[in-house]
Amino acid sequence: MGYWVVKVADGERTVSTTTISSREFNQDAGGAKKAADKGQVIITDRGKPWHVLLSFEDYRKLLGKGPSLLEVV
Repeated sequence: MGYWVVKVADGERTVSTTTISSREFNQDAGGAKKAADKGQVIITDRGKPWHVLLSFEDYRKLLGKGPSLLEVV
């Protein structure tokens, strides 16, 4: 995967931002998912940011929602 990583302090942990091209994402989706466990993955199309891949935990934090009733039980 040809990408760069920027690490930013996020209180409790270090969050990384990984940027990959859509072509690299198509060739190594598993690697992109692993990178999303460490922070957001920006997927570019023709050099421009196009999509962001997040872990579900980070997505829920972004929405500001706590765990669901199912997760609590």
